Amino acid sequence: MTTTTNRRRRICLFGTSANPPTGKGGHVGIVQYLASVLLPVPMIEETNDICLCSSSSRQQEEQHSSCPRFHEIRVLPVYKHMFDEKREHQASYDDRLAMCQLAFQDIPNVVVSDDERRCFDWVAQKQGL
Repeated sequence: MTTTTNRRRRICLFGTSANPPTGKGGHVGIVQYLASVLLPVPMIEETNDICLCSSSSRQQEEQHSSCPRFHEIRVLPVYKHMFDEKREHQASYDDRLAMCQLAFQDIPNVVVSDDERRCFDWVAQKQGL
């Protein structure tokens, strides 16, 4: 008999104008920190969250102490800045997306996403803009 357990993936959304993405003292440093935060064992047990490690009993408890807080950190460069004065002096979206891909490529479990552009385009299409 198999049992189904309600498991959730923990995804951190990191929105940024990324004009440009800054190094370890800024954007990259924040994302590195988010990637390094560990999930406490009691939280795993209370929420029944999925952990990236798999073991049993005593080994499981020891291994859980090194489970990342987030399964994925999704970096979302802003597609169109809400402030006109910032939008006027911003690099193109494609350039900022490419800069983010370079800046965050070596950090584990980080995905640079164009979801904001895709969402904006979807809404614009639905509204006939």
